[in-house]
Parts: sequence; structure tokens; C-alpha cells
Amino acid sequence: MERLAVEVLKDLGSIDALVNCVGDHLGKPVVARPGMKEEGMSEAEWHHIVDLNLTQAFTGSKAVGPHMLTQGRGVVINLSGVA
Repeated sequence: MERLAVEVLKDLGSIDALVNCVGDHLGKPVVARPGMKEEGMSEAEWHHIVDLNLTQAFTGSKAVGPHMLTQGRGVVINLSGVA
């Protein structure tokens, strides 16, 4: 994200908006449900989903935030979904 922000600033001169739009799920429950064959989520799977849905928004905001603060304007929109 930092490299992308540098490239955009080099090419366009400013960043006025950032839309973080990432979302996914594993399609399995956190814990196994009684009577079902489906296993519960592992801790590694949990961290993968948290990183995908939350950490990516954090890294994008962190990359462009200093520029937006310096220029005195900008907007960050965070969306998430699985469809």
C-alpha cells in the first residue's frame, strides 16, 4: 500500500479519497456445530480473515493518511462484504 500511495502521488500529485473495499469469509463456523461434520475454524484461518478484512483497511489508511493530513483534506471509506 505504501508503494501504491507513492506511485499515485508521483503520477497524480494528490490523493483525495481512499476506498478500502475488501471482504471475504471461510464459509465455516468458528466452532464445530453439534451433529454436523463441518469442522470449526482454526486460529490460522481466523487470522487470515481478520487480516484480509481489517488489516488491509489499516494498511491503506496508514499509507495515505499522512498525505491527507498534510494537504488538509481527504476521505477514507471502509467497506466490507462477501458478495
